[in-house]
Amino acid sequence: MTEKKTIELKRTYDAPVSVMFDAIKDGQLFRSTGVKFNSFKHDFRVGGEYSLEWTSKTEGACTGRYLEIEPNKQVKFTWNSRGCESSPTSETIVTVTFKERGQKCEMVLTHEGLDAGFCYDDHLKGWTFTYDDLEKEIARLTSVS
Repeated sequence: MTEKKTIELKRTYDAPVSVMFDAIKDGQLFRSTGVKFNSFKHDFRVGGEYSLEWTSKTEGACTGRYLEIEPNKQVKFTWNSRGCESSPTSETIVTVTFKERGQKCEMVLTHEGLDAGFCYDDHLKGWTFTYDDLEKEIARLTSVS
């Protein structure tokens, strides 16, 4: 049996919780992964599905469905990636929580059930990049409004 690990990333963004939640609702979490999408579909509702196909060093795909959506509090979804050597061997769960910190938002991403080793390391690298890119996008969005 493969050892399973969990990623937990926490960052405080210079934006209100509602702005961060709306960005996730609009698919920005997936758009900030740093890969060039071949296709992206996103049905943001409990039971709704998402799918993305990309090209970076290799081609890959990810699908899942939304399990829980609590506006301005939490979003939980399944994660099924394939086509990459770092793909988990089974479905995993991603939870994003939002906490108000004055006029800012603390966002915590937890990705459970990742295979230890390269799968975990590669997803940690990917989610860290996503958090960095999301911060740039949120700064751009809030400077426009």
